[in-house]
Amino acid sequence: MVIHFLQCKSLCTLLTRLWAQAHDINDARHRTLSSYSLTLMVIHFLQCKSLCTLLTRLWAQAHDINDARHRTLSSYSLTLMVIHFLQCKSLCTLLTRLWAQAHDINDARHRTLSSYSLTLMVIHFLQCKSLCTLLTRLWAQAHDINDARHRTLSSYSLTLMVIHFLQCKSLCTLLTRLWAQAHDINDARHRTLSSYSLTLMVIHFLQCKSLCTLLTRLWAQAHDINDARHRTLSSYSLTLMVIHFLQCKSLCTLLTRLWAQAHDINDARHRTLSSYSLTLMVIHFLQCKSLCTLLTRLWAQAHDINDARHRTLSSYSLTLMVIHFLQCGTSPPILPRASEAGLAHDARRVHNRTTLAELFLHMLRYYADFPYDKMAVSVRLGARVPVAECRAARAHKNDPHQWKLLCVEEPFDLTNTARSVYDPDTFDKIVATFRDSHARLAAGLRLADAWPQPRR
Repeated sequence: MVIHFLQCKSLCTLLTRLWAQAHDINDARHRTLSSYSLTLMVIHFLQCKSLCTLLTRLWAQAHDINDARHRTLSSYSLTLMVIHFLQCKSLCTLLTRLWAQAHDINDARHRTLSSYSLTLMVIHFLQCKSLCTLLTRLWAQAHDINDARHRTLSSYSLTLMVIHFLQCKSLCTLLTRLWAQAHDINDARHRTLSSYSLTLMVIHFLQCKSLCTLLTRLWAQAHDINDARHRTLSSYSLTLMVIHFLQCKSLCTLLTRLWAQAHDINDARHRTLSSYSLTLMVIHFLQCKSLCTLLTRLWAQAHDINDARHRTLSSYSLTLMVIHFLQCGTSPPILPRASEAGLAHDARRVHNRTTLAELFLHMLRYYADFPYDKMAVSVRLGARVPVAECRAARAHKNDPHQWKLLCVEEPFDLTNTARSVYDPDTFDKIVATFRDSHARLAAGLRLADAWPQPRR
């Protein structure tokens, strides 16, 4: 073993030096690695390899996972795993330090990361990667979802998913902490979020993202709406929708809790709303908004009235129309109006239990009978607003001439987001689509009745 070690040391040192010289990183005068440093790195690598391999084999034998005859790991596989880990550790540590120095975040004297901290982060990442990959594969095999031949996940895909998760976790945690510190909300002593809480929030978000994306894709495939070639949703679109939902959920929940605490309505002991109730309300809002908006967009696209370039409604206008309907088109309202914001803590308030199908039917009727000539849709006020008031509103981008046939107020700059609908024939087509779809859906109570009927 000693002779083998010394032979490896000499050969590895020679090859490492030749490689380093070929890449111009073997000259201490130019702030790269000296030959002595390279030699120490080789010796350290070989020592770690021998010791780690020995310890890993003893550990594996003690846990009965070092016998290829019983479908566990062979000694050769364990040795390759150790070498792979050490190679990744050395290379990742070197690259991470160079990257950190290039971005001026590798100096503990300036309240950034020390070299030792960077090394520990690399080791932690590689340990998590190896262990998570092994556990994930065993879990996937136990659930029969680790066989690409049966249209499930391959081992390579599982490994990439683990690496992606760990990369996101490390980077997201670092960025989230820096962001929180910059906004003075990362100090538990001042009743804000601790670093540990921020880390758990990042992990929870990434876990939800991976699981939600997988479940959403399987659900979409089962319902034949996950194929962009057939004018349904692509896998990439589904992933973005899941990320958007989780981002909105996390941010909306945080903002809602802060708002509720500021108004003293976030304490169940005083007969106001608990944090859990607030979270459920946020999730319910996002589910209703997302599902109603998705259903409305698919319906509008099927009727060719969702393209602002062709003088019909934009997706943004449709989204505002859905939100407006949830504010004042249902009884009781799903979304509160501005005048009712202070009454959110009223325990006697009745909750809306209308199903999604009923909401869609009622929304079609709401806009089929909407007084477009007199009123405009307003999400800002959560009510119908006279068109004359919208024209007279003093705003930098507001033009009185853009308020014509169909009026949807933009809540921030007070412009008309539906100004693309200026042609009378197109406007009549949109209104007729709402009326015809409502009539057919109300008669048959089948969702397909609201879609265009095939020509015979």
